[in-house]
Amino acid sequence: MATILATLAALLSFGCHPGMWRSMGMKQDWKLTVIDVGYGNATLLHYPGFFAVLVDAGPAEAAGKIVALLARRGIKHLDALILTHPHPDHYGGALELTRRVVVDGIYYNAAVDVPPEEKAKWEELQRESTRRGFFLRKLTGGEKLQELEPFQAEVAPISEGTRDPNDGSLVIRINADGKIIWLACDVGPGVQEKLAGRYRKSPPADLVQAPHHGGALHPDFLGLAPGALWLISVGPNPWGMPLPATLETLKGKYLRTDEQGDLDFEI
Repeated sequence: MATILATLAALLSFGCHPGMWRSMGMKQDWKLTVIDVGYGNATLLHYPGFFAVLVDAGPAEAAGKIVALLARRGIKHLDALILTHPHPDHYGGALELTRRVVVDGIYYNAAVDVPPEEKAKWEELQRESTRRGFFLRKLTGGEKLQELEPFQAEVAPISEGTRDPNDGSLVIRINADGKIIWLACDVGPGVQEKLAGRYRKSPPADLVQAPHHGGALHPDFLGLAPGALWLISVGPNPWGMPLPATLETLKGKYLRTDEQGDLDFEI
């Protein structure tokens, strides 16, 4: 009960209403949706007339759900599909998605190694994208994401020197009319500490997609978002995510897809 009350308090602090689109008072019709794909990630950023961008495509079994959600929203094509790293819970649904939805471009992480067991699927995705005429673009830390204009968005330059898919995964920071949103992907506490050092003088975050499905948090990273609402994309898994210690640290100011389903925000 305490967790539920704390979550409601966090929503109300954003001017939110349970059962409705949660509003943060930014540009009308800008929507962020953390799609309930089970254990994995797929986050839709949609601003009609400007962009429709999907960050990650969830596991393979989630592709149909993502396609159905896009259809319900009237999204006939994606300006970009950003694949943060080559783990199947983040890119597994991409191949089926590219066969059923028009995608202008696929942006992928060139700074990490593709696990040997994923190389065949990864190469098949690249071949299918080329066959369908979607352009492929490598993304690295420090790049601006013009696809999210009129907002300011960048890939945080914090993963230099690692080839590990999790710690080298793409972390995206969005400034939407002064509201700060972090999509922290799967980075661990060491990279989170680097993030905190680089952005310690930046405005605090309003929304944070919790790293690694509710994995370990570095205290300095928490300092980037002292009043934020945290979004946890998670489903059944053998690793105990989200970690009980992380939930305790967040003190109820979080929402999780395995309990609330799709997490929708109208911004």
